Amino acid sequence: MTHKTNPIANRLPLTKAWRSKWFAGHMVAYNVVEDAEIRRLVQRAYDKNAAIEYVEIERSRQEVRIILKTGKPGV
Repeated sequence: MTHKTNPIANRLPLTKAWRSKWFAGHMVAYNVVEDAEIRRLVQRAYDKNAAIEYVEIERSRQEVRIILKTGKPGV
């Protein structure tokens, strides 16, 4: 039997970039959980009329930058 895999995971190195950009030596698990929570909060805050394509998260040592890619920027 074969297993189905996510097509984004198969093509990620070739056609798409990661949706989170950060490096943390010992805080990886904490940052992954925090990224999931940020995405969940953004989806709750904006309804489907905002047409959010995806949420990109960039981290530096001092700040977290959240970039929203939308179909309707004015919403």
